[in-house]
Amino acid sequence: MENLARPSWKVLDIGSGGGVLALPLAKNNCNIVAIEPSSAMRSLINRNAININNNDIMIDTRRWEDVSVQDYYKYDLIIACNSLHLTSIGFRDGLCKIFHAGPKNIFVVTEKLYPAVVEMAEYSNYTMFCSASYEVESSFVYHNIDEAIEHWTLLKGSVLKSEEQDDIISRLVCRDSHYVIRDRACINLFWWKETDEELTMIKTSGGI
Repeated sequence: MENLARPSWKVLDIGSGGGVLALPLAKNNCNIVAIEPSSAMRSLINRNAININNNDIMIDTRRWEDVSVQDYYKYDLIIACNSLHLTSIGFRDGLCKIFHAGPKNIFVVTEKLYPAVVEMAEYSNYTMFCSASYEVESSFVYHNIDEAIEHWTLLKGSVLKSEEQDDIISRLVCRDSHYVIRDRACINLFWWKETDEELTMIKTSGGI
C-alpha cells in the first residue's frame, strides 16, 4: 500500500490498532491521524512510533461513529482495516460515512465479504480502482488463558457462556510460552478512487 500512497498525503486510519498500516505510511512521510478508542492499542502505536523520524502520528481517541465527517473532510486517503464491522453503526453505515467524508482514495480490508461492498462499487463519484482476495494465516496469540477469554468476550460483545469458554480453552495450543488459537482467514481488499477527469478518461479508453 505504501506504493499507492504518496508522501505528504493526509491519511485517516480508522481502527488503527497497533499501527500495522499507519506506521509504514508514516515512515513514507504521510501525515497520519489514527482513530483508535482502545488505550492498549494507542500505547502500542506510541511505543512503535518512536522509531519514526520527523513524522508524528496524531491519535483521535473517539470511535468512528462519534466522529463528524467534517473533522476529516477531503483527506487524500481513508483506511479501514477490519474495523468497520466493530462499530456500533455496522459495516455498511461505517463505509457510507467514509464515502460522505469525500476522500480522494478509500482502502478497506475486511474478512467478511459484505454485500455493501458490492453495492457501493460505483458509489456516487467513486470508482473501484482495484480489489483482491487472499487466504492468510489468522492465528491469535495470548499470554495467558484469561487474556484469550477477554479477547473473545470483546469480539462477541457480551459475556461468554461457560460452554463457549470451554470451547475457546479447548482450541488453545501452548507454543513458546504463549497460547495460540490457529486459524486461517480470507482477506478481501478494496481500493476506491474519487472519479476525476483523468480517471474518467482512463475508464473510457479501457485502461481499467
